[in-house]
Amino acid sequence: MEFHPAHAGALWFVPLAVAFVIAVGGTIALSYAARGHRLSSYPRPGRRPGEDTPALPAFLGGAAIVVALAAAAGSFGMLHDARHLLIMMCLMFAVGLWSSVAHTPEGVEIAVQVIVTAMLAHYAGIEFRNAGDLFGLGALNLGILALPVTVVILVAVAHSLTMMDDLEGFRAAFAFTALAWLTAAGAASGMEPQSRVALLLEAALAGYLLCSVLLRSRRSAARVFLGPAGGLMIGFALGWLGMSLTQGPGRSVPPIAALFFVLLPVADGLSVALRQFERGGNPFERGDFRIHHYLFSRGFSSAQTLVILVAASALLGAVGYFGWRVGLPEPAMFWIALFGFLAYHAWIKEAWRKLKGVYFVI
Repeated sequence: MEFHPAHAGALWFVPLAVAFVIAVGGTIALSYAARGHRLSSYPRPGRRPGEDTPALPAFLGGAAIVVALAAAAGSFGMLHDARHLLIMMCLMFAVGLWSSVAHTPEGVEIAVQVIVTAMLAHYAGIEFRNAGDLFGLGALNLGILALPVTVVILVAVAHSLTMMDDLEGFRAAFAFTALAWLTAAGAASGMEPQSRVALLLEAALAGYLLCSVLLRSRRSAARVFLGPAGGLMIGFALGWLGMSLTQGPGRSVPPIAALFFVLLPVADGLSVALRQFERGGNPFERGDFRIHHYLFSRGFSSAQTLVILVAASALLGAVGYFGWRVGLPEPAMFWIALFGFLAYHAWIKEAWRKLKGVYFVI
């Protein structure tokens, strides 16, 4: 039986509670599985040669989230609405896990992601066909470029999230903020199925986040992370949900507004890629010069950095959401995003340059 929150009265929260509880249980189970074991071959950002890192279950937090989403959606008649998203999440989790364990080259990993994304986007009929009125000349229809642009957007959003620090919970916190704005935009635009699925995913992510915080406070418990696989999965989920809200008949959320929901990690990831490309490096490589690394170097603690960046991300999301709701022209939002990125890119380059001992960041 399909569950409609608007008609459920006082029981509207039941599917959310189910997703939350299952995610908590799954995260605790992974923590117990990881306790007392070490896996020196599994990649951890910043791991020194010969240093042990937590066992594989500690990096499978994404599994608890996707299982919680699938179980809750299936139990309350929302599986049809969530089916394409769940397929995408499962496939990308598998790709990320395979890449991490097998240590596949980054080029091979991205190639697999591109192929899987293109096939699923074509199968689901979700393509970035209309970029909106970015220049005041009318809607920009992409035609035959729709599928390639779709792949680029989804891969870019996913990788911008996976490059954030997972050990401090930045990936999950950014995703939670973006999902809140996606849920609000879906509800305000009348896209109830997309809004319900986004809210259900947010409930599962909240369960994982709460459990991660509690595990972090207990020294005897093994911490659980999203890991590369979970980060990739959540990143693709954000891009997929954003595209489902902005593309197709009856959609009123402009794509440029949805961009603001994920603008901070995307802008930071693009800035890092450009800086690495400028100095002859691999633009797809996980850089150590993200905005959170800079704040760390300036003496901010992990908690302070998390609060600053989540607040900034929430503020940018508010610009996109309320800009759309009050009727701010799409070209104005586009130029705000573009010049905002250019200003940020120039600032972060100069900020790193001024740090003592950091001279090779162009």
